[in-house]
Amino acid sequence: MEVDPPATAAAGAAPATAGADGATAADPMQGSHRWELHNFSQLPNQKQYSAQFLVGGYFWRILIFPKGNNSEHLSVYLDASDSDTQAYGWSRYASFTLTVVSQFKGKDVKKDSGHQFNARESDWGFTQFLPVNELMDPDNGFLHNDTLVVFAEVHVQKSNPHLYDSYKETGHVGLKNQGATCYMNSLLQTLYHLHHFRKAVYHMPTAETEEASKSIPLALQSLFYKLQYGDTSVATKELTASFGWDTYDSFMQHDVQELNRVLCEKLEEKMKSTVVENTIQKLFEGSVVNYIECINVNYKSERKETYMDLQLDVKGCKDVYASFDKYVEVERLDGENKYQAGDEHGLQDARKGVLFEKLPPVLELQLKRFEYDFHRDTMVKINDRYEFPERLDLDVGNRKYFSPSSDRSQRNVYLLHSVLVHSGGVHGGHYYAYIRPTLEGDAWFKFDDERVTKETTQKATVEQFGGSDDDNYNHNHNNNNNNFTPPAHGGFRLAKFSNAYMLVYVRESDKDEILCNVDKEDILPHVRERLQREQEEKEKRRKEKQEAHLYTIIKVAMDRDIKAQIGTGFEDRTAAALAAGGGSNDMSADVSPGANNNSSRAIVSNPTTPASHTNEYFDLVDHEKVRHFRVQKQMTFNDFKQMVEKEMSIPVECQRYWMWAKRQNQTYRPSRPLTHEEESMAVALIRDSGTPRHEKTASGDLKLFLETPALVFGNSLHKGLPPPMREPLHTIVHDVANKRMEHLLFFKLYDPYTEMCTYVGRAFAHRDRPMSDLLPALWTFAGYPHGTPLLLFEEVKYEPVMIEEITLTQTLSEAQLEDGDIICYQRVPEVSTEETAASAGGAEVVMRDAAALSDGAAAADGHPRYDTVVKFLEYVRNRQIVRFLPLDSATQRSNDISIQSPAKDGENDDSLYIELSRNSRYDDVTAALAHRLGENVNPQHIRLTQYNAYSSTPKPAPMKYQGIDKLMDMLTHYHQISDRLYYEVLDIPLPLMESLKTLKVSYHDDKTAETSTHTVRLKKDKCIGDVLGALADQLSKGVGSPGAGAPKPKAEPATPAAEAPAPAPAPAPAATAATTATAAVGIGIHAFAATCYYNHGNNCNDEFLVRANRH
Repeated sequence: MEVDPPATAAAGAAPATAGADGATAADPMQGSHRWELHNFSQLPNQKQYSAQFLVGGYFWRILIFPKGNNSEHLSVYLDASDSDTQAYGWSRYASFTLTVVSQFKGKDVKKDSGHQFNARESDWGFTQFLPVNELMDPDNGFLHNDTLVVFAEVHVQKSNPHLYDSYKETGHVGLKNQGATCYMNSLLQTLYHLHHFRKAVYHMPTAETEEASKSIPLALQSLFYKLQYGDTSVATKELTASFGWDTYDSFMQHDVQELNRVLCEKLEEKMKSTVVENTIQKLFEGSVVNYIECINVNYKSERKETYMDLQLDVKGCKDVYASFDKYVEVERLDGENKYQAGDEHGLQDARKGVLFEKLPPVLELQLKRFEYDFHRDTMVKINDRYEFPERLDLDVGNRKYFSPSSDRSQRNVYLLHSVLVHSGGVHGGHYYAYIRPTLEGDAWFKFDDERVTKETTQKATVEQFGGSDDDNYNHNHNNNNNNFTPPAHGGFRLAKFSNAYMLVYVRESDKDEILCNVDKEDILPHVRERLQREQEEKEKRRKEKQEAHLYTIIKVAMDRDIKAQIGTGFEDRTAAALAAGGGSNDMSADVSPGANNNSSRAIVSNPTTPASHTNEYFDLVDHEKVRHFRVQKQMTFNDFKQMVEKEMSIPVECQRYWMWAKRQNQTYRPSRPLTHEEESMAVALIRDSGTPRHEKTASGDLKLFLETPALVFGNSLHKGLPPPMREPLHTIVHDVANKRMEHLLFFKLYDPYTEMCTYVGRAFAHRDRPMSDLLPALWTFAGYPHGTPLLLFEEVKYEPVMIEEITLTQTLSEAQLEDGDIICYQRVPEVSTEETAASAGGAEVVMRDAAALSDGAAAADGHPRYDTVVKFLEYVRNRQIVRFLPLDSATQRSNDISIQSPAKDGENDDSLYIELSRNSRYDDVTAALAHRLGENVNPQHIRLTQYNAYSSTPKPAPMKYQGIDKLMDMLTHYHQISDRLYYEVLDIPLPLMESLKTLKVSYHDDKTAETSTHTVRLKKDKCIGDVLGALADQLSKGVGSPGAGAPKPKAEPATPAAEAPAPAPAPAPAATAATTATAAVGIGIHAFAATCYYNHGNNCNDEFLVRANRH
């Protein structure tokens, strides 16, 4: 059978041209439909739909492609025809049969299938139902009088048999698997169903201000609450986040026992000094007595230990009782292994063993299914059959497992509560749990991540013993033996890889306390209220999703949204600009964005903090940050305008809405105003008619720009005031053909002295008039005196940046301007003689360091860095804040590099933040860093090291000089882009260092004591003799560092200050006794014998040990 996904490959649908008749079966959930397609050979190869027919309360229709859906076959599908009118999240399951009828030969072609129909897959069927050549063959009888007959039988089921609701079926919900957290899910379900444990977790004190992702108790309280009162599977991400796990940990399978111990230890720590202190110990802690008893003398040694769980051997043990026998088995100490019984008795034969002093109310047994195989040198899983009873009596054999001092009044009979199962091998597998929440009868449930099912005792116990299928088949419940009969598997026994891994027993006498009642009163009030709010919000979101098909979202952008977003992406210079204008921080002061602020500027330096920056200098607005309205789709747009008037106090007559359009260059601009006819339509119709098909989304958003009466931002919106509403809307001029003669333009002002590019207003412009007609409005927007010369540019797009200059003599038509276009303008820059010469030679765009990022003034020496908006926007698009960190001292020492310590930018942070261009070259980067470090730093003395984004450490090898061309490549590591580089300041230029070989030489005297260490740099073609010559030269000059064996200088007695002689020059560190002696006889390469030991290290430097031999 061939079943294919929805038929969406072909072009738009054509109406069906055939007659149809249908029939509904007596059962309302079953029905059929017969469809006759006349003139079949003349049908185009488009979707053809039958008439609708009703089955199971839903409307259906047959869908075909006459000549195939991208194949040479007739394609036939069943389609849910009412999918567009169904509620959000609708789904229905139907099994169906599709038949192409042979009208006189009796050889029908019939295919059947079943599918869960939903909004994404509303049709289902067969792409290759019948080859076209067979269909057209008259001998097959499918076409008679050019008529094709297709028959459909549909059976609608109330629920998909493959869809399972754990809560409805069992009353319990599961836990979601994050990737490899099934082991954790099985443990959490086990702990949750120990009611006393759950109650203790609820009583753990947590603060209202805590976050669940940072608090294990709160995360566990939230998880248990959702398991108890929710009806859907529960996520565990908050809990794992509180563990400190990342995504990698969630996909790494850990050990159940390890997780259990760590979790209990964490909870035990959090429970200290609370009402639930010692709960973990009371539930899970037991104790044993380790003893050694001498056989021939009266001497015995005992030591008590506590445990939280018991590890029992599986290999070689038939069942739990056999494992306990082995656990308390006595070991004899004799022969060479005698026991030292103190001075009095000496070595004695003895018995060594362990006995139980106390068993806990909840007994956790870890079965040792994994062990190391010494012969195979690997870990293996023990899949042997291992039995465990539902009722475990550990008082058997006259309490043979207990020490004489144990409490004999305590009965140790346990009931099986949980069986944790591992399915798989030593290298991985799957965990799930069988749990009997009430400890009664056959009430077992299987918790397999999200799925919870009812299971039998046989399934939960006997089938988890392990072994082989034959062992379980032949198991006798009466005598627990393994009667083996010849298997029906070709002589082989098929091992079971699913078996019990951990057992949880509850002591029968403590049953009522362990399974106590737990209700909402046990949960802390603030936790209960928080979780109830979360549940209500979740239910609200679910309801909104269900009703989403009835509503649409209208996103309304206004001038104030554009003003608030454009020009605020990098840094807020408003305070500095105000200070420069008069020192006032009063935001109500009237500050025109275009005012000439060439006077003194306030400088606020905070170089340790990088400036945040985005690309919000470009385009107009981010629609996710504007006002959203959720309205019914059937609401008329005029009613929506009334809503806006009520909520935003904008009169209806002052509202004009423009549709946004996505252009080919990927920018969004207002394209046309809504007509009066559209405003009388329903909102859904406007959305569907105004949005191209390829741009429609499931959310069905409608994006609009709200035009209000004309305003001047410099006097109103700049101060955060609402726009005036007294003036009427501008009347758009139309020609005799009712074609609009005016276009809506938006304006941004650029000030090169403050490097601010801000939105200042909009205006209508006649398409046949020159741009100079707009100058009065532009002067007003900017607050410039009339007559100020201006430069105009059109912002076309930003990927890549494309800005085109516009002359004042051009008309809108000549400049190819239309509705929604953006005009950036500025003063004509004052060009000095030096600037003219620089521009003639092609001046580069200058970047800056972080010390200037928060300066109120961007200009240096009265001249702007970017004198035109074109240069500024190009700079904005390519800027990058780089964090430079000094390489740690350990790395520097291992490389034996002399580091000049730069001045720290912050008390606890050595980072330097420098703004650079992504296209900066290697020399540009080092020059900017050297400038920031100080005047005495030579750029060629700086060596850079890349950052490893995966390990969060420097790369082991530094960059070669000019080894990487562009800054963007320096910041990229295996497709991960960071913002940091490491640096070192060397004592010689980097190009010179790379041409030399750096050696670390350790000089030892004839007694093998290390007297000094030296750094020797030589050309790479030099030999060992040159190394020794350079070493001799350093020794004769007293250059070097003291070695580990150098004699320490004796402390001189203190001299009174008045008698203290003038300080003498300090001797070189290497001028030790041994060094002085060798220097006195004229040490040189020919004057002493040397033994050299070569040691190649891992830090790009080679080490030599040199020992001098006197002669």
